[in-house]
Amino acid sequence: LQELYGIARKESKDLWMKIAYSKNKSYKEDKKVFKEVYPNIYKIISSQKTKNYAEFAIKLQQIESDIFIDKICRKLVEKEVTPFTIHDALIVRKEDKKITLEIMESVFRDVLGVVPVISEE
Repeated sequence: LQELYGIARKESKDLWMKIAYSKNKSYKEDKKVFKEVYPNIYKIISSQKTKNYAEFAIKLQQIESDIFIDKICRKLVEKEVTPFTIHDALIVRKEDKKITLEIMESVFRDVLGVVPVISEE
């Protein structure tokens, strides 16, 4: 979204919220470019929101939970790493950083087919 709309990261997060979580009839002008460039993805998103637009957000939360809790955290615990979760983030000891990143990348690759940008703090 940053590249597509020529906007900063924070703005792209706000835009994603409009595209994914608003009613289909809301923010039409903001959604226009996304719809033109990614018509099939837009069609999937909008079809998920026809009866109850909030259901799409719930489905995404379930997917996120499955990835982080059921897959990543489970594998970390199997490796004797204690993760603390905060939404879509993990807190681990510094000495567990390498194995944590390896597991996260592996799970993302298996589930999504790609590895998203993982920020470290």
